[in-house]
Amino acid sequence: MASGTGRRGPFRIGVPSRADPVLKQLVEGVGGPLGRHADPGRTAPAWFTVQRVLILLTTGAVVLAVLVKNPCRVDGWSSPDYFYRACYSDWAELYRSRGFGDGVLPFITPGTLFEYPVLLGLLASGTALLVDLLGGGTGPEARTLLYFDVNAVLLAVVWLLTVLATLRLSSRRPWDAAIVAVSPVVILAGTINWDLWAVLLATVGMLAFARNHPLLAGALWGLGTAVKLYPVLLLGAVLVLPLRPGLYRPLLLAAGGTALTWCAVNLPFLLRDPTAWAYFLTFSETRPAGVSPGWYVFTQLAGQRGPPSCPRP
Repeated sequence: MASGTGRRGPFRIGVPSRADPVLKQLVEGVGGPLGRHADPGRTAPAWFTVQRVLILLTTGAVVLAVLVKNPCRVDGWSSPDYFYRACYSDWAELYRSRGFGDGVLPFITPGTLFEYPVLLGLLASGTALLVDLLGGGTGPEARTLLYFDVNAVLLAVVWLLTVLATLRLSSRRPWDAAIVAVSPVVILAGTINWDLWAVLLATVGMLAFARNHPLLAGALWGLGTAVKLYPVLLLGAVLVLPLRPGLYRPLLLAAGGTALTWCAVNLPFLLRDPTAWAYFLTFSETRPAGVSPGWYVFTQLAGQRGPPSCPRP
């Protein structure tokens, strides 16, 4: 809606309690959907803006994510108890089993093999050094707990930044970012590994691309790929853009930024220790299915039954 000066006024934003039929029924017990005379996005809200509500929701979800792991925080991480209690975390397991507490740091200590990409290994090493600076006590259990807590605090910041980036991506549907803020997947599994760092870099990269900064977007996707491989898949979505006239340049800039940034992160470690750098690729090629997906059940059953055979006529 244009104002008297010819400038566009604020957009009206979507309201989930109006647009979502399921949510519309669920909110009946707390006052019902937002009234039809309300004009969100154009009228100034009180203190509870969308951004502040999302920050509160994310904070509550972070607390829940830590509480899920609290049985292990209290009694320690031991196998198989951490599976029964559903509080397993790679942070604690890798800190103890890979010697992080003894100064064995991936991609820093020569000859150390680590089954993750370079930037994730540096994150693991950096948080281990931070535990040393903070002084997590003399016992291994105390230091393991501090390592988990340091990573959990960093995860909270990463999670919040991801939600805010999603908020700015969603245009007239800012409440869609609440899906990230209170995601059950992140609450239950976010403190298992460092995956959310790659999600943050991928999301901020999408925001940069949406705001016509393709080179910056590519650089962020390159960093994300150096944490986990899947951010590079976003280039697949960008590949369709040249189908529209005049959009080859953003594609080239984004792809170039991704490649250059990934090489800048990886090349020094590749030249320094090719075996350690390539271990992630060789390990991923040969590792069996993990215990979490249905594919694990299939491979176990297939292994017991043997290879399939066709009956002879």
